[in-house]
Amino acid sequence: MIFLKFKNSKEFEKIKTYPILIITLPVALIISFFIFVIRPFFHLKIGLLHSDRIGHFALNTELHLCEKTYFKKKSIELFYYPTKLCNSQLGKLIERKIIVVPKFIGRPFDLIFRKLDIFKAHRTRIDTGDYDVHNLIDKLPKQLTLSKEEIIKGKKILEKFGFKNKKMVLFIVRDEAYLANTKKSNIKRNFKYHNHRDDEVRNYESAMIYLAKKGYLVCRMGKKVKNKINIKHKNIIDYPFCKFKSDFMDVFLAHQCYFGVTNLTGYDALFVIFRRPMLCLGSLPIGCMYTSSKNYLNTLYHHYSSSLKRNLKLKEIFEMGLAFSFRKNEFDKKKVKIIKFKSHEIKEYTKDMLQFVLSKSLFRQNNLNKKLNLYYKELINKYDQNRSYHGKINSSFSIYFMKKNFKTILK
Repeated sequence: MIFLKFKNSKEFEKIKTYPILIITLPVALIISFFIFVIRPFFHLKIGLLHSDRIGHFALNTELHLCEKTYFKKKSIELFYYPTKLCNSQLGKLIERKIIVVPKFIGRPFDLIFRKLDIFKAHRTRIDTGDYDVHNLIDKLPKQLTLSKEEIIKGKKILEKFGFKNKKMVLFIVRDEAYLANTKKSNIKRNFKYHNHRDDEVRNYESAMIYLAKKGYLVCRMGKKVKNKINIKHKNIIDYPFCKFKSDFMDVFLAHQCYFGVTNLTGYDALFVIFRRPMLCLGSLPIGCMYTSSKNYLNTLYHHYSSSLKRNLKLKEIFEMGLAFSFRKNEFDKKKVKIIKFKSHEIKEYTKDMLQFVLSKSLFRQNNLNKKLNLYYKELINKYDQNRSYHGKINSSFSIYFMKKNFKTILK
């Protein structure tokens, strides 16, 4: 009777794509009842790590480790990778902190524990996902980090290519290329519903040049990207096309950077877990922007309503149900278009970021910032009934952004 619950479920589909479960599931079910019986004396949890996408792989895992440390959770935990690793170096960092078992061992227990509520206490799933609702990133040191030997290794690689002792600024610009080439369960998925969050890297080139001329080493990051950058400068690296690109350097550069600039994509999770300052350009959806840490400097995209023929106020975005919408078709239905930043605006926000890194208190104490954060928190409290995305609002808004847009986005 128990196995009938799997029929016509996602779990049943997973059995069809991973046939060994036909053998391992019955064995795991018997052992699961034994695990349940001994729980008062030995609490074992088993679950998966989101190994297919770097954002979830990094941040979900970091927050899970933070929660276990902060809340002093005593259970023994086993994890497994359900897919091929998106980044092998990140896998090494994770395996230093947690026990990872082979998929054929972890998978059957995970499916059973997720499907049968009697085993709910044995799941390893982190309830907050990749949202730091307890503000633990600011409260605790890095859980996932590089060793001294790995840092030396990374520096030597940069020196080999002529980059020594330079402050690094990393740009990660979301476009459709990466997800379009992402495979899950051997089936290519259509990620076009994310297209409204994409941008063109050429809009960021002016900011890159500005930083490069000031002596910073600027790295445009990305595993798979749509276009090369149209810049040639000794201090600018188009990393997706450079000779030292590797899983190791993906992680090393984020670990060592001065700050990161992002239009919000998976890679910026590395800035978060390594506690690096981050300029967030046009967080989408607006209700889910990074707010938990003092390291985050935020901006907001304008939402243009074709029906009203004007940009929406912040309150109207929440009222229309778009503040927590990840899918493009939801914006299309409401006839709302996302207005991306122009090149000169991104450059000004980057100038703000240089000041922010030097004096975060200057931004936090700004009266416009205080008012906007308070107003944003009021909207979150009203519309995020499940309190799924935010704890204390510790982030700041760009001063240039507020001076230019404060009156137009408030009620």
